[in-house]
Amino acid sequence: MTSTINTHLWYPWILPGHKGREIGDTQVIQHIIRMTIPSKKPCRLLDTDGANTDRLYEAVRYNPQVQGTGLLQKPAAATADKTPIDREQQIALIATDILQYRAAPEFDVIYLFESLARMQAHTRKSILQYCRMLLKPGGRIVTAAAGNDPNAALQTDDIKKTMLAAGLYTICCRRLTGTLQLVTAQRPLPRNGEFNF
Repeated sequence: MTSTINTHLWYPWILPGHKGREIGDTQVIQHIIRMTIPSKKPCRLLDTDGANTDRLYEAVRYNPQVQGTGLLQKPAAATADKTPIDREQQIALIATDILQYRAAPEFDVIYLFESLARMQAHTRKSILQYCRMLLKPGGRIVTAAAGNDPNAALQTDDIKKTMLAAGLYTICCRRLTGTLQLVTAQRPLPRNGEFNF
């Protein structure tokens, strides 16, 4: 199977006034949601950093057909504006680690932000392979990495190579804020009736 890496910077996607913004800023979260979640069709979302539920709730606000699951290593750490009470049944918060979470390949999008950056480089491939098995064929893993910062814990070139090694394809990088880039990779679609693990 041929892999594709798309490293262009798609400037219309750059967040206005991006300098100095962090991945947890509300405007950055909204921007990530608009870039990665369909606006009008059903979508299953897994956020491996569910302790900050802002992304899940923002995804449901953006698209009411989103079904979100957040993984909490510390359940008491859940922090978010949970004003859409009627939408709470669309979001499940589960106290577990990504490697202990068991589910069928059902997710359209998996967010791996803080958890992937905290991991040591040699464990990232196995985490990405496991997350790949949780995706529907054609589903995407989304993370963020530093483009030109040699001191960053997660660098764009390294994560692109790791994603390829984990069997993910159609890797796309888009500038998000400052040196921070949004990196997405897709689980391949099956060919000729074969099922892709």
